[in-house]
Amino acid sequence: MKRVKKVLLCLSSMPVLLYGMSVYASDNETEYNDTGIYTVADVRNTFTEGYEKAIKESIDEPESTTVNEYDIYDIKSQEVLEKQKELSSIEDNEEWFMAYKDLIEEYSEWVDPPETIYDYYTEDDIYLMQKCIETETFEADFDSKVNVASVILNRIESEEFANSVSEIIVKGQFAFGRENISEDTVLALEYAFMIGDTTDGALYFHSNPKTETFNGAKFIFTDTAGHHFYK
Repeated sequence: MKRVKKVLLCLSSMPVLLYGMSVYASDNETEYNDTGIYTVADVRNTFTEGYEKAIKESIDEPESTTVNEYDIYDIKSQEVLEKQKELSSIEDNEEWFMAYKDLIEEYSEWVDPPETIYDYYTEDDIYLMQKCIETETFEADFDSKVNVASVILNRIESEEFANSVSEIIVKGQFAFGRENISEDTVLALEYAFMIGDTTDGALYFHSNPKTETFNGAKFIFTDTAGHHFYK
């Protein structure tokens, strides 16, 4: 009887992935370039190395060279690994993320999809976060949108703030007036939740003149949209 096995490509649902992420992060300190702009701290590499390790550990070596005796889920897992290597050559984060989502969709029969923001928040909460990102980063690039999305999610996770999305945005420092949400914004919020924080734990940002501290938090970087981030 064939076993039913799916490989989970999700950091939040596999301890081994969290372990791989922590080991990798400990050897790769956050870096900033000469202008103070955050270099995203290898967030993509941390995520992909973590789930690649989990996939490899889930694969059973075939006991024979007969393909029919080699579990189909192991074969498909190997294919995912090879295709992920191909995706690593994509430099643009948004382009890579769309290709990654397509890969997961292609292999959805054999691998469990990662947990997404839609699994944890209501439509109203997600729309409010999207409005905030759209307003704060209108016409900014994808990475800048992910940075703002990361701060919102960081605040939700932080004990310093309420865990209500409406309280964090509506009663916080954020603007949220725009209602027409771009595809970039939708993807940016998904990316920040699924792939990881791109701000090194920032809890504040603003576009006023940079200061070394803000609300007691220390300045850490300025992104290409001109937002200064603090933690």
